[in-house]
Amino acid sequence: MKACVRSLRATGTKQSEIASELGLSTTTVQRWLRETAPATAIIPVRVIDPPVARASAIVVTSPRGLRIEGLELGDVAVLLERHG
Repeated sequence: MKACVRSLRATGTKQSEIASELGLSTTTVQRWLRETAPATAIIPVRVIDPPVARASAIVVTSPRGLRIEGLELGDVAVLLERHG
C-alpha cells in the first residue's frame, strides 16, 4: 500500500486525491511519503551453532514426576539436602 502511495505521488497525483482514492486519511498519506526506509527492510542475520552442552549421567526424578537433568554431583547433594 505504501508503495502504491509513493507510485501515485511520483506521477504527480495530489496527496488529497491519493487519500480519497485509497480510502486513507491525508495524514497517513503524508506520513508514508515522509518515511525513507520501507517497513519491511531486510536485516542480515548471522546464524551460529549453539554451544554443545555437556551431558550429565545424573538424572533426578521426584515422586511427583519432576525430572531434573544436567546436575553435577555437588548440585544433587545440595538438592537432596534441602528438599529430602
